[in-house]
Amino acid sequence: MAPVKKKIARIIVAIIAAILNIGSQPAFASEIEKTTIGIAQEIVNCPTSQDCLVVYTLESLEEGNPMPTEEGIYTFTLSNNSNITLPPIAFEHGGVYEYRITMKETPVISNMAWDDNTSYKVTVYIENTAQGLKTQEVYENSKGYKESSVNFTHTYQIPPTPEENSSYVSTGDNNLSLLLRLCISGISVFIIIKIRRKECDNVKKEK
Repeated sequence: MAPVKKKIARIIVAIIAAILNIGSQPAFASEIEKTTIGIAQEIVNCPTSQDCLVVYTLESLEEGNPMPTEEGIYTFTLSNNSNITLPPIAFEHGGVYEYRITMKETPVISNMAWDDNTSYKVTVYIENTAQGLKTQEVYENSKGYKESSVNFTHTYQIPPTPEENSSYVSTGDNNLSLLLRLCISGISVFIIIKIRRKECDNVKKEK
């Protein structure tokens, strides 16, 4: 019986040690780190009567980079003055991941001056730390300057009002009328001088 009791005791001790060992294991950090990218659009002098829609794309600069969706190129639209946060991108491993956000096309909107900065390069740094994966984003515009966020600024050029157009026409008419009067005055002076000279010549002949 004694050997049996010792065997049972060893089993109990092993179970207790296993339980204590599990409790003392350090917690594992999450193996997936997610990051989001925010984009802001501003349209200066944005008309309330017009909906200015601009199309943008997010694409990976390296094959295999994770994307917000399963699509190879993520397309989204911003309207007038607005902000958007793209769906999160999930990273499972440390490394450097590069993306580009581009104004896909210039919509047919009259009187609009589009931002010279047409794209942003987004670099996501994923670092392995003792606490898990950590992310850092760096934004670089199409001119090579780093910025704190992604911002596109377009300017709506307000067309002249009908009153302003009529004033322009009126000013042109006034200038034409003035030129015409000057021409008529010049011709009149020339005719008068000719008549006076002719009269003087006649007087001389009579003498």
